[in-house]
Amino acid sequence: MKRGKYIYDAASGVFRKSVVTVGELAVKALKYLAASLALAAVWYVIFALLVNTDVEKRLKAENRVYEEQWADMKDDLNLLNAVVSGLEYRDNAIYEEVFRSSVPEMLEIEPLLSEDEITDAVVADITREKLATALDGASKVDGNFRRIFSKVLDEGYAMPPVSAPVEGFDVTAAGASLGQKMSPFLKMETAHNGLDIVAQGGTKVLAAADGTVSDVSRSGKGEGNVVTVQHAGGYITRYAHLGSISVTKGAKVRRGSVIGTIGLSGVSYAPHLHYEVFRDTVLCNPVNHMFVSVTPEQYVYLERVASGTGQSLD
Repeated sequence: MKRGKYIYDAASGVFRKSVVTVGELAVKALKYLAASLALAAVWYVIFALLVNTDVEKRLKAENRVYEEQWADMKDDLNLLNAVVSGLEYRDNAIYEEVFRSSVPEMLEIEPLLSEDEITDAVVADITREKLATALDGASKVDGNFRRIFSKVLDEGYAMPPVSAPVEGFDVTAAGASLGQKMSPFLKMETAHNGLDIVAQGGTKVLAAADGTVSDVSRSGKGEGNVVTVQHAGGYITRYAHLGSISVTKGAKVRRGSVIGTIGLSGVSYAPHLHYEVFRDTVLCNPVNHMFVSVTPEQYVYLERVASGTGQSLD
């Protein structure tokens, strides 16, 4: 099928009929369509570059916030790794001191991946590695606790001092622990070798573990009235600034037995118990020997307050 129109032929001087095929019409139509689509694409690109939708504005704002937070997150991660290392060191000291066993290894926190490094394959590999590490860590923890329980259940094992030495002990009553503390009398920092526990005068002081009273002294100076108890396993506990003493040298005491009361004897700024723990003559942190009497949350509070208090009471 053909369609046409008349055109003037200058050579012959006559009008003749011009014939246009359907194919030519289709080609022209396609050209117009392509040109229209290209023009529409150009206008869309210009619109997209110059005009942002509300969603795009929100996403760009979020991206800016994430970029600003990325550096802080890396710094926080480094700080967290340092804190975990400190906790591991402290916990190992507690395990060695109380259970004479090393603490289970803690999982290391991996550095953050960049956006380009995060792919499905990488996430899958990391997940498999983490799972294997977690299973290995669980096995080590289980084995460590088995060794501890085995030691505890062995015949002849002596439980170290692990109880609070004051009746009705409250962690908010904890004062200064080991370290250089400000003396209320000398007005300067001096070595403080025990844990101060503030309580009302007359509050019962209890033996922290089974043992034998190895020394009893009464004085109006220094540490005042003091009871020293020898425990199995090389442990020694000392209870100073007592108001009254209920035991004698050589007496056998059980964990929780009353050995005296809180007082103000010796050089003491306020009624309190000055409590010391030794193992094989080496001074120990009394806070590490009170976890039976407190919850994990209370223990964290106790450790933080005792180590952070800079003023002693004696």
